Amino acid sequence: MDVNNNSNEVLVSVCINVMDQKKAFVKGLFSFLDGKKYAMIKTPQLKNKKESFQAELEICLSKDLLNDLNRGFLSSIESVKKISKKTTSKMRSIIIEFQEGSSISIDFIWKLKVKSIEIMSIKKVISYSTINHKGQRVMSAQDNARFVGLFFILNRQSIPSSYSYYSELLNSSNNRIDRLLYPHFVDDSSSKRGLLHYLKGQKQNLMLWGLRNKINFLMDSLKVSRFDLVVRA
Repeated sequence: MDVNNNSNEVLVSVCINVMDQKKAFVKGLFSFLDGKKYAMIKTPQLKNKKESFQAELEICLSKDLLNDLNRGFLSSIESVKKISKKTTSKMRSIIIEFQEGSSISIDFIWKLKVKSIEIMSIKKVISYSTINHKGQRVMSAQDNARFVGLFFILNRQSIPSSYSYYSELLNSSNNRIDRLLYPHFVDDSSSKRGLLHYLKGQKQNLMLWGLRNKINFLMDSLKVSRFDLVVRA
């Protein structure tokens, strides 16, 4: 018997099982979400900042749909070894570890906020979402241009040149937020005053809503940066 060959076969088998559990989970997740109201997004990376947690999947959805997902899908996955989760006022982050050693991280987002400012409506993002080549719902190009621009501007960073292709999309729009964002894609020295005034004047950032956003942001900032652990038997 060739011991080396047998060892290699076992190793290959283990690797396939690891990949299969994660792949099967993702397939099952989007099968559950099929026909429901959600949209995938991708948060850009900030320059010169080490992120403690960067999710592989970021999904916009309502809290009600997340509860349905917990009851109807996440709680029934047999291949899960443990689930770690952290909840803030705008989203729930989870890390799922599978029995064979692979893992996946997911952000379930119900409010699109940068610091204390709510930048976009989740309902509108979902309603204008499109379907990609994998059959998954994703944020529309127009909304993605807005999201990228607002994310960098409110984090006080210039928009990387790799996103410059969005400038044409914004420039051809008559929407006020797009007209305010466009200059920042072509000149990073553009004044932010008009954009900030517009955002702070939106209903979701005014009066009691704005106060609630500020309190929630403060409470989220004070929370210990850790995940609660759920271990499967």
